[in-house]
Amino acid sequence: MQRSSPIRIVAFFLASAVLCVVLVGLTGCGAATRDDSEPPLIGIDGLNRDGDRITLVLSLRNLNPTAQRFDPSLLQLRLDEVMLLNWTQPGGTELGIRSRESLRLIGVAEVAGLEALDRLSEGGRNLAWALEVTVVDPRGREQVIETAGFLHRVPGRVDQFR
Repeated sequence: MQRSSPIRIVAFFLASAVLCVVLVGLTGCGAATRDDSEPPLIGIDGLNRDGDRITLVLSLRNLNPTAQRFDPSLLQLRLDEVMLLNWTQPGGTELGIRSRESLRLIGVAEVAGLEALDRLSEGGRNLAWALEVTVVDPRGREQVIETAGFLHRVPGRVDQFR
């Protein structure tokens, strides 16, 4: 029976370690398997009131490596659990690759929601909002995107909120 020299044993372990490092490094270079149909991130950039008409400015962010059409079939905005906007087919836009866009929508508000805005205009600190948007993804599946936050008055500007 032959004995391995200590140099051969060390060389074997060093070669094994180098091979492992190379394999791990090459694994990180593989193609991403991310789904290109992630829904956009949605937020509210601003909300203006003119009588019973609301102008809503949405912030949209496409995280996908492909362009994406954003055409909601339904948009519902609630303020403190009270419906402010309930739109079908409110309008849409094209979102570029990994881009950020703003979308301005104009519509008629619900009476109960206008009363909530009145309370905020009269000195309330903020109102919780919840936005629910229904879109159809590129594969034809309906998705509901939900997001929430707080609405504040714009200082010195009547009927403007963000």
